[in-house]
Parts: sequence; structure tokens; C-alpha cells
Amino acid sequence: MEFTAELIEPLIHFIRIKGEFVVAEPIKYEREDEPDKKFLETAISGKAKYLITGNKNYFPEYELITGPAQLLKTTL
Repeated sequence: MEFTAELIEPLIHFIRIKGEFVVAEPIKYEREDEPDKKFLETAISGKAKYLITGNKNYFPEYELITGPAQLLKTTL
């Protein structure tokens, strides 16, 4: 799927209107997923219900981790 301006611009607008600024608090987490830790820190600090990823093996001990298909099954 190619991301065209026609798709991206409404998404950016939505994020600007509905998004929430979050200052992520650092967490102790030392494993191979270290570079992706910033996403988990932001989700936890922002009290997110879900952290959607294509790789659910990231941070398996956190219940908020879900894949796109699972999220749709859960929320629709």
C-alpha cells in the first residue's frame, strides 16, 4: 500500500486535533527491544489502552500490546 498525500493529510489533521501530548517517563527495560522502548514508555505514560504493533513479541509481559487484527476483533 502506498501512502499518498490524500491518505496522509487527513490522518495528520486527525492526530493534531485528537492527539494528546505525552512526556514519556523512562522505564527499566534492558533487552533486545531496547530501541523500541520509547514507544512502550509513551504508551504507559499516556495511559494508552493499546500499543499496536506488527510484532506482538515486543514486550510480551505487557497486556496493552496488541496487533492490528486483534485490535479490530476486540474493538469492533
